[in-house]
Amino acid sequence: MTEYTINPERGEVGVTLGGKLYPMRPSHEAQVAVERRLGVSLDELFTRARRFAESLHDRGAPTHGVGLTLREMSVIVAEGAKAAGKERDDKLLQQMNADQCAELIAEKRFACFEPVMQFIVNALFGGANPEKKELAAPGP
Repeated sequence: MTEYTINPERGEVGVTLGGKLYPMRPSHEAQVAVERRLGVSLDELFTRARRFAESLHDRGAPTHGVGLTLREMSVIVAEGAKAAGKERDDKLLQQMNADQCAELIAEKRFACFEPVMQFIVNALFGGANPEKKELAAPGP
């Protein structure tokens, strides 16, 4: 079984599914695929996810209609993993699909929220980790 490392220089984020760490890379191709498949912009996904995260701190706040659906999370994870797989020429990652991811995310959905949110943030910063002083150079 392959052990994956995460490359923060490329804006990669790790998500644990089924006890195994998988990389997600917010490449341009992944960003376009997420938006196309979900029919919603990354900006909108970020806004909803942020509202949900904020509502967790205020237990009285309603969370209906905010956050990310299981389908949205699974598409983000699958497309991010595919992009990481393309970069590594890793067929296993390249073949990940949203249905497989959804089953694994459902097991520990809440634990997947933070890495998915970080993937969105990194994507909005041009595929780079916003903590870095310089944005990552465009990759293949």
